[in-house]
Amino acid sequence: MNLSSISDLFNEKYKKLSSSNRRNFIRIGNKLLSVCFITAKKDADFEDYYFVEENYKLFQHYFQLIGWKVELDQNLLVVTLFNQYEYNRLKLKLKESIILLILRLFYEEKATLGDVVITINELNKKFLSLNLQDRPITKTDLRSILSLFRRYNLVEYMDRDLTKGNSRLIIYPTILYAVKAYNIHEVYKKVEVYK
Repeated sequence: MNLSSISDLFNEKYKKLSSSNRRNFIRIGNKLLSVCFITAKKDADFEDYYFVEENYKLFQHYFQLIGWKVELDQNLLVVTLFNQYEYNRLKLKLKESIILLILRLFYEEKATLGDVVITINELNKKFLSLNLQDRPITKTDLRSILSLFRRYNLVEYMDRDLTKGNSRLIIYPTILYAVKAYNIHEVYKKVEVYK
């Protein structure tokens, strides 16, 4: 389908929205451009997820016009946005990449149990057990990294003080889209790159 046809389809569907739904479309569209992931598993994004689900074609057409693709995973309750031309990629530092892969490992290992919840102690133990760095990650670095991943809806804090080992994190299914791998062995292969 050419861009002109896509534009026509978008305009046709957009005109049918109520004014409040138009505001929601604009707000959620900007949110997707900002954070790339929305999940109904996050309380604050629950309604936004279902708005996208209900208006999926509208979001598809809109983002297709500017070179982005929206994916909706109704099983995992995830909406993800990515650039088809590989633009606007976040460049991660080494420790950020390692922690992201560790979070993905935890998700793979624990997803069958329901919501994936880990503690800071578990995260630190896994970090050390992989022998990727010669010393533990500092609390300051960890707080900064987790804050970044929280901003992108990959994790959420269950406890305020992340300096305590028993502080808990929820790992959202959006992590599956941030680190694509078909099984845990592929994730471990990605980790091995950092050795």
